[in-house]
Amino acid sequence: EQMVPGRFDGRNTLLTRRMKGGASLKVLSAKAPRKLRRHTARVLFCDEVDGMEITKEGDPILLAEKRTLSFADRKIVAGSTPIDDAKSIIIKRYEESDQRVFEMPCPNCSEPFELMFEHMKWDPGHPETVVAICPSGTGCVIEEHHKAAMVEAGDWRRTRPHIEGHAGFRISSLISLFTNASWKELVKEYESAQRGGAEAQQVFYNTTLGR
Repeated sequence: EQMVPGRFDGRNTLLTRRMKGGASLKVLSAKAPRKLRRHTARVLFCDEVDGMEITKEGDPILLAEKRTLSFADRKIVAGSTPIDDAKSIIIKRYEESDQRVFEMPCPNCSEPFELMFEHMKWDPGHPETVVAICPSGTGCVIEEHHKAAMVEAGDWRRTRPHIEGHAGFRISSLISLFTNASWKELVKEYESAQRGGAEAQQVFYNTTLGR
């Protein structure tokens, strides 16, 4: 919907937009639970939920979800870089979902698989030598120039197809087509994290691999 033009006058501000057709967009802070009580929403987006803190009023995600109860066709989307298993909100949500994984066909044997960091092989200290090894058992060597075509041919597979109405997706930087997420650059990050100790390794596993 096209936004209604106008000044930042209360109807249209940095955090609130009114749109043609009656729709509106509101951006709220999870640290202000009282604001969550003042609004209803058919579509709710919660970003970086593992960075949200539980307040004395409870889990901000659950409080926000309560604002959607009056809509039969509601949609709730939550996304985040995960933290540790014990505290992670997004990991718990993913475990409750149909747990979809993104699989790509091997360019050599056509076997679909989810690309994991364990599949990456290189000469230590030489990130430019990195390749992926197909896990099908055939030992296919996959060079990165195949990645774009593999991603284009890839698809999501539900690992828990009996779960209905709760789609969950996990993905890592390994299939990103951004230059700074090339396999060579990710291997550089990994080797740097190994030298940096436990805290640096946690950042790599959480933010780069989404684990």
